[in-house]
Formats: sequence, C-alpha cells, structure tokens
Amino acid sequence: PAWLKRLWQPWQARLPNRVVEVGAGFLAGFANVASAGAVARVLLLSIASWTFEASVYFLVMWAMDIKTGGMWMATLVSSLSNLAGVIPAGPANLGPFEYFAKETLLGFAVSAEVAVAFAVAAHLLIIVPPSVIGGLLLLRGGFCAHNEATGA
Repeated sequence: PAWLKRLWQPWQARLPNRVVEVGAGFLAGFANVASAGAVARVLLLSIASWTFEASVYFLVMWAMDIKTGGMWMATLVSSLSNLAGVIPAGPANLGPFEYFAKETLLGFAVSAEVAVAFAVAAHLLIIVPPSVIGGLLLLRGGFCAHNEATGA
C-alpha cells in the first residue's frame, strides 16, 4: 500500500542493504491489504487475542498461588512459550512450550515442581478447549476433503 511505502521510504537510505531488502519483502506481504484500517483491525484483534491468552496464564498463576509478577509475568510467560513455536515440534508445540514456560518461571524463583505444573495446566487450558470445540464443529458440520482450488 502507498501509505506504508511512504512511511518506509525515509528509512531506506539510512539502513544497510540487507535490512532494506528484508523490509521490502515485509512490505510486499502487505500488497493485498486494502487499507490502513484493515491493518489496524488485524492489529487490534491480535492484541486482544494475546491479552486473552495472557489472562488465562494469569488466572492459572493465581489459582496455583504464584505471586511473582502478576499480569506482567503472565504476559512474559505467554510470549516466550508461544514464540517457542518457531522450534519444530510435535502437535500443539508439545515440549518446547512447556520448557520455555517452566524456564521463564524458574528465572523468577518459582520452584521447579510448580513451574512444570503451571506449564502443563496452562497449555492444557489453551489447547484443549479450542480442539474439542473444533472437533465438535467438524462432526456437526461434516468434513469434506474436496479441494475447490484443485478440483481434487
């Protein structure tokens, strides 16, 4: 979009070529975005989603009597354990998620047993409900393996 290119242009002369190339590729990803309003809506929905998930972590911490950090800590644990999703892993990012959630809490003097229990409980609360709801909706609505794009 033109508005994003206008924001990017002044920075191009000041940055190394590789950064400019990566930035141009990033901007190319926005080629189909209709407007700044669409970007704002996506950004707001993303913030709402991350806030909701961090709130779940906060409630699990509260239920487990983890007093360290409050909502700030819940957001940190949520961010680090979810960013671990870039590490190739099994379904639902089992393993790296728990490791990073546990290690984050250990860094703030939470005992290992409580940190592991938190990681498992939080992951179950984030993964199981959407999976069950999705499965039920799939059973209710049926499943069609037909791909309209390929006709297969």
